[in-house]
Amino acid sequence: MKKLLQVLLVLLIIASAAGVVMVAWHSGTIIGQMVDVRVEPTISWPLGAAERVQALDVPTEGDIALHAWHLEAPEPQGLVILLHGMHGMAASSMVHFGLPLQEQGYEVFALDMRAHGRSGGDEIGLAYTEVNDVVHLLNWLQTDSNYRELPITLIGHSMGGATAINTAAVRPDVAKVVSISGFASFEETFVDVLRSEAVPEPIVYLYRLGVRLQLWRRYGLNPVVQAPLRQVSAVTQPLLLIHGDADEQIDVRQARMLHSEQPEAELWLIPDGRHDVIQQVFFDEPWRQQLLAFLAR
Repeated sequence: MKKLLQVLLVLLIIASAAGVVMVAWHSGTIIGQMVDVRVEPTISWPLGAAERVQALDVPTEGDIALHAWHLEAPEPQGLVILLHGMHGMAASSMVHFGLPLQEQGYEVFALDMRAHGRSGGDEIGLAYTEVNDVVHLLNWLQTDSNYRELPITLIGHSMGGATAINTAAVRPDVAKVVSISGFASFEETFVDVLRSEAVPEPIVYLYRLGVRLQLWRRYGLNPVVQAPLRQVSAVTQPLLLIHGDADEQIDVRQARMLHSEQPEAELWLIPDGRHDVIQQVFFDEPWRQQLLAFLAR
C-alpha cells in the first residue's frame, strides 16, 4: 500500500507539472496571437479634419520609427498627447478626439504607438514597451523652445490609458494624466476573460502564473512590477480615471483597483458606459465640460 501511494504521488506530481507546462504554452500561444500583429486601419478623417491635421515623424535615435498626427494651435495653453488602444485603433482613430481640444487652445499630438498605424514594429507591447514610444515624443517636445514650458497632458484609451499611467510614473514632466477604460494589468484582463467563461479558480491561478511567465519571457521585465496597478502609486501628477460600469472588455473592477492603489486620483464611473465610453467623455454633457475643467486646472 505504501509503495502504491508513492507511485500515485509521483504520477500526481508528473501530471501537475505537465498541466503547468501546458497552461504556460497555451498562455504564450494566446498572447502571441494578440501581440504579434500590425494594426493599420484605413484612415477616414472626420469632417474638417484633413485641413487641420499634419503628419509628424518623431525622432527616436535609432529606435522603432514613430509617427504622430499633429493638430497645431496658434497660441497653445498646453499640449495633449493622445494614446490609442490596441488592434482596431491607431492614432488616426484618436484625431477626432483631438479636434475639440484644439478648439479649446490645446496643441494635440496623436501618437501611433509601435505596431500601429504608420509607426514601425511588429509586436504590440501591452503598455510595457509603448512607454518608450511616448518617452521619445516627450524628449522631442523638450527640445523645442515653443513647447518646453507648456504643460503636457497624456490622455489614453484602453491600452493607451495603461501606457499613460506607466509613462507618468517615470516622467515628472507630464503634468496631468487621463486614463479612459484603461486596464490595471494585462494579467487581470486575461484572467477576467477566463472567469467570464466560468473557468475554475485553480485553473485561473495556473493561467495567471503562465501569463506572468510568458510576459517576462517576451518583454524581459517583471510584468507585475511594471503593470499600471503597481506603477500608479508613483504617479504624483493629477490623475483622472474614467471607466464605464458596463465595460465589456476591461471590467470596471480594474478601475477600482487602480484607484485603491492611488486614492488621490479622481475616479469617474459612467453609468451604462461600455469600453468605447471615450465617445461619451468627449462629446456628451456633462462629461465633456468636466473633462475640459480637469484639463484647465
